[in-house]
Amino acid sequence: MCYFAYGTNMAPREVKRWGLALGQGVPARLEGYRLDFTHYSCPWQSGAGDIVPDPASSVWGVLYPGVGEEVMRRLDEMAVAPEVYSRIGVTVTLKDGSRKKAVAYEATKKEGPFEPTRKYLGLYLEGARHYGLPEEWIAFLKDIPAQETRV
Repeated sequence: MCYFAYGTNMAPREVKRWGLALGQGVPARLEGYRLDFTHYSCPWQSGAGDIVPDPASSVWGVLYPGVGEEVMRRLDEMAVAPEVYSRIGVTVTLKDGSRKKAVAYEATKKEGPFEPTRKYLGLYLEGARHYGLPEEWIAFLKDIPAQETRV
């Protein structure tokens, strides 16, 4: 199974902290969605990322190919319980223009937006830089208003 990560699971440090075996990812773009912070995360004490349908937008992230169902179940159990996030099927575009089917996580209740913390967004930036996402996307992430980290 291919897994498309657009948030903290792009950051190698976070993936390692969770003990996830996601393998090597590649840059990918999800068209028809925008990045927003519609969920309030108690552990982060701030907004948490979400993908929201928007035909005029796209979201850059990391495609992890060949992720096993056991790892996907672990993702489900960690921070993406069904009452918070659910898996959805998506099609992403790789830098070479090829398209791949994948799963991503979308917030089940869109209540925000809530402002994320700098620390939380720092993981997005870490992953974006590590995987060589476009400079325009990195600049976009840097421009997201963020609050000081509380945790």
